Amino acid sequence: MKCRPKGNRTSTVEEGRVCALNWLDEELAFVNPKVIVALGSVALKYLMGPDARITKDRGRWFDTKYGIPAIATYHPAYLLRLTGSGQVKAKWEVFYDLKAAVEKCKELAPDYDLASPEKPDLLAMYEGRRQERRTGR
Repeated sequence: MKCRPKGNRTSTVEEGRVCALNWLDEELAFVNPKVIVALGSVALKYLMGPDARITKDRGRWFDTKYGIPAIATYHPAYLLRLTGSGQVKAKWEVFYDLKAAVEKCKELAPDYDLASPEKPDLLAMYEGRRQERRTGR
């Protein structure tokens, strides 16, 4: 969500809809993705409908109003709140949902190379931000 409510609370369905109308619709038209991965219930409800439930609809493919197939999975913040075997189970479910998204992309665009030409060093990229947090600048 590019429009996160104050206090970092979960957006309501209406807040998600307004944000998507202001940002997502335009971005999807510009990017024209092969698939959409909806992260969490707010994204799922916008793309599938207000009656959608992440616990019921996660991992299932559905068609969006854009004509782009979508699959929903848990939001990363949800995974961070879990502990123990529940966290392990949910992380594996997300893994398989993302794997399904890759397979669908390969099916829809078999000639598209999903790999980056060079693997980024994510830790090195994060180091500057980590230093800023340490020094307060």
